[in-house]
Amino acid sequence: MFLSGIFFPVEFMPGFVRALACVLPINTHITIMKEVLLFGTGMPLGVFYSSAIGFLVVYALLTKR
Repeated sequence: MFLSGIFFPVEFMPGFVRALACVLPINTHITIMKEVLLFGTGMPLGVFYSSAIGFLVVYALLTKR
C-alpha cells in the first residue's frame, strides 16, 4: 500500500522505488480513481475491460478444481 501512491505521491519517491511503484497495478487504479474523483474525467475503457478480464481469469483459476 505504501508503494501504491495512496499515502505518498509517487513523484516524491526515490528512483528505484518509483520504478517499482509504477509496475504495480494498484498504482494505476489509484491514479485513475484520483482523476475520476478530483477532476471528473472518465475511466478509460481499456483499463476497465482489462481489469474485468484479469479478475475473471484469476477467479476462474482459483475456483478450478
